[in-house]
Amino acid sequence: MGWDAFTAIVERDPEIEALLCIALQAIITTGLGSKRKLLQRVVANAMTSTEPIAMAQLRTMALAELDAPHFRALTRLIHAEDMDAAEGKTDQPNNSLDQAVVKEPVPVLAALIRTGIAYPAELVDHGDGTASAPSPRELRLSGVTDFGRQLLADLQRLDD
Repeated sequence: MGWDAFTAIVERDPEIEALLCIALQAIITTGLGSKRKLLQRVVANAMTSTEPIAMAQLRTMALAELDAPHFRALTRLIHAEDMDAAEGKTDQPNNSLDQAVVKEPVPVLAALIRTGIAYPAELVDHGDGTASAPSPRELRLSGVTDFGRQLLADLQRLDD
């Protein structure tokens, strides 16, 4: 694609223009090479695709907000969730995911929830047949979304 075609697409579509601005800002401010590569691919795909760009926008916005600490936490959370699934402990209190979540900083967990990477937990199971909502000063997750798993897989693939 030449420069004239590129500028025509950007000028014709304000959503593409916004996507490009968000992606460029995120590319400039990250130290993660895989994040830069993935953002470049997302934008290139959005500019040449005839599909609606909603998912490209969501991926770009998530990548713009998240960086190395978030992706390291996401890796740990997925590992814990997968361990629970393999051991049949996904619905048990104080499982591997619960233990991993309490070790993560609240700002990291909040960003993962806000970007659609993780599901917030609505209830905390106490293991004695009772449950309660997390307190206002407690942030829990109930799992990682498919969106989060795919984003991490794409980043890891580009990192190799």
